[in-house]
Amino acid sequence: MTEFMAQQFVNIIQNISQKRENKAITLNDMKYASALSWLSLYPGTTMHHTDPRTDHSHELSHYPWHFIYYIKGLPGGKASVMWLRYTFPQKSIIPRGMYCNSNDTNNYMKGSVINRGTNVEPSSIYPTLKINEGEAKIIVECHLSAYADSMSSSDYNPSDDSNACARKAFRLRLVNPKSAGGQRYFNSVVIFTPKPGLFTETRPDS
Repeated sequence: MTEFMAQQFVNIIQNISQKRENKAITLNDMKYASALSWLSLYPGTTMHHTDPRTDHSHELSHYPWHFIYYIKGLPGGKASVMWLRYTFPQKSIIPRGMYCNSNDTNNYMKGSVINRGTNVEPSSIYPTLKINEGEAKIIVECHLSAYADSMSSSDYNPSDDSNACARKAFRLRLVNPKSAGGQRYFNSVVIFTPKPGLFTETRPDS
């Protein structure tokens, strides 16, 4: 379900700045790339929350995330996660509507299948990661979030547990979708080498 969206994000981010003199990827580039890559699953503004007072309640009862990790290859076959950014939707105004953050110490990181590590074996960051000394890789992970606060008014039932919420959100009847943690589902990962000039070891902050 989400593999295509992860690849779409990569295609957009690799090309969004190519006609600019300064090709460095900005926060707005990430927000636009994230929003655009999800449009086939979330047409119009359906990815955004519908309650103007909170970040909760979505028309489809679930919403999307992107995690963007910058990995550096180190001597001795090691690697480090130098920084990360993640996006998720808020209100239905783009690019403001796609929030972009970097705080990796809070509950937002629950459910990511990427392990943040410093000077570690690449496979401990992600099993299929291969990287040479001095090389840079970007890992893009996307998944869907569904839990009590994301449910639309038509789906919400205060007595539902996380499994019931997920079944309703993804329109499943007999099976529970597998969670990666924190009510995050359908994780997909794409690893790519960024084009020259797109990223550096310094996290994009503007």
